Amino acid sequence: SGVQGIVALRYYADSATFVDLNPRALRFVRFNLALNGLSHKATGMYTGSVYDALPVDAGPYDAIVANPPFVPNPYGIASGGGAMYGNGGNTGEEVLAAIVQGAHKMLKPGGRLSTVTMAPNVEGLPGRIEGWYAAGTGTSTASFDALVFRGKPTPAGQYLPTSTSVETHRYQEALRDVGMETISEVVAVIMAGGSGGPNAQLAGEPRPDLWSDQVFLRTVVQNTAADTVGAAAAPASQRQPPPQQTQRAAPAAAPAQRPVDNRGREGCLPGFQPGFFPGYATGPSPGWEETSSELERIALAMAQPPLRAQR
Repeated sequence: SGVQGIVALRYYADSATFVDLNPRALRFVRFNLALNGLSHKATGMYTGSVYDALPVDAGPYDAIVANPPFVPNPYGIASGGGAMYGNGGNTGEEVLAAIVQGAHKMLKPGGRLSTVTMAPNVEGLPGRIEGWYAAGTGTSTASFDALVFRGKPTPAGQYLPTSTSVETHRYQEALRDVGMETISEVVAVIMAGGSGGPNAQLAGEPRPDLWSDQVFLRTVVQNTAADTVGAAAAPASQRQPPPQQTQRAAPAAAPAQRPVDNRGREGCLPGFQPGFFPGYATGPSPGWEETSSELERIALAMAQPPLRAQR
């Protein structure tokens, strides 16, 4: 949909470049940019895989924002995880790893990479980020900071992008085979540059419903990534030596206004098995069919060539 790039353009970026492997996704981006009056700020839309899709002279950027496919789909078993927009490979991190590996080439010093994803065994994510970044730079001493904000871990057995009981059984066996025990909502912010070496850490304690905790996202996560920037891609101050502990306390935030949802992963959306989405994802709001039809009519009208006056 291009929503992250559109939010960047509305609030802090002067221009944005959009990349997606799926041409259909970029059609949605064009439509949503026009709907929001931001088409003139899009400097390019490219079809392809991560940074390979960009022109050779693209970047570096002040910010990169990404919501990569994150559904873990070991051995391609899960029918609900096979679509291009969802399939994240065996552990769900295949595309995320590629984004982190190439970030050092595409970010300005002090630039930010912000990603929204689901992470397996989240306690090990900081170490994996450091490994991906090192693989991209060719050295394990490349300097960057990373904060990993995470939701409450869900047992992998409750994550069910499957369509039949047989498929569910095979999928759970495959998750155990690749060592996946839990899966968590994550917002990760990577800050390029500095002189203190790699420093990726968990931020604070797990949030019960990270993605829906708007107060926390706006007052803590947004402030972490909010340096004024001029250009964003929708794919550093001096630092103290990292502490001995593996966690960095997050700034205090006001409590979430929405009550905590204790139902776990029980959300159900049309076309998906219960368990695929969090419990608060209960489906589209009333009247979505009418809104969808109206948007479709607008899109068709925009695609028609302008009429020429007859004399």
